[in-house]
Amino acid sequence: MNQAFLNTDRMKTTFTTLVKTCFFTILCLLGTTAFAQLGPDSVYVKPDTAHFNFGDHGFEIIIHPQTFADKDTAADDPDEDDLTHWAGIDIGVNGWFTPDRSLAMSSEHKAWELDYARSISFNFNFMEKKIPIRKEFVGLFTGLGLEYNAYAFKNDVNLWVDPDTVMATLDTVIDFSKSKLKATYLNLPLMLEFNTSRKKEKSFHFATGVLVGWRINSKWKYKYDTPDEQISNKIKSHYHLNSFKIAASARVGYRKFSLFANYSLNPVFEKDKGPELYAFNVGVTLAHF
Repeated sequence: MNQAFLNTDRMKTTFTTLVKTCFFTILCLLGTTAFAQLGPDSVYVKPDTAHFNFGDHGFEIIIHPQTFADKDTAADDPDEDDLTHWAGIDIGVNGWFTPDRSLAMSSEHKAWELDYARSISFNFNFMEKKIPIRKEFVGLFTGLGLEYNAYAFKNDVNLWVDPDTVMATLDTVIDFSKSKLKATYLNLPLMLEFNTSRKKEKSFHFATGVLVGWRINSKWKYKYDTPDEQISNKIKSHYHLNSFKIAASARVGYRKFSLFANYSLNPVFEKDKGPELYAFNVGVTLAHF
């Protein structure tokens, strides 16, 4: 029995290491593609670097890599832009469905009900790369992005986690002003995109595909008042959230306006360690890069 557990742990460790390696390999490839096909008539493009820290994880991301561009193409033709609609800032609502695709929780899982007015999703998609199939009209794109999800509980909820399970319980004593489960993911999309025109100001766009996310941080944040003081705390833990998620994803819009929707194909929590729930988020793109 102990040997079986050891083998399972080794498999999980190997799988996690493999996926991490794939993520950072793609990050390096995306960051170095701008060095290809340099000509004699080139101009220098100054790099911009962003730094991010999430718990024990640190990231340094070159948003515009140091490279050289051909003088004749340094200024983009506004009529023939690379029509890709991933890189940018998204905001929306996140939540979860039961296995029968309902937002209503059973009496057994009432504590997991969410307040959707405060369950906010924020995405910072900082890198994209397109592979044209038919000029600008059809193409595949990938990239990288950070997804921040805040699942705000509707009721006064305590979260408990042990090696075997995560539980949400209703608190009859404390009146929480805030009780949220937060999770941050590093996302990698693989999507097929269609554009109706080569000109952004005239183009309708639609993209569909899959989104792979690696959970890089999670915590429970709560706040409540006592007669003497305000208590606020955040407790970091895995909460038995799945380390990776695979979501069906779609984006649609006109010109620079875009709507997006993601629906997770695997459960939020590890099997038999939490309720069977499937995450979603829907929203709008605030700004394109």
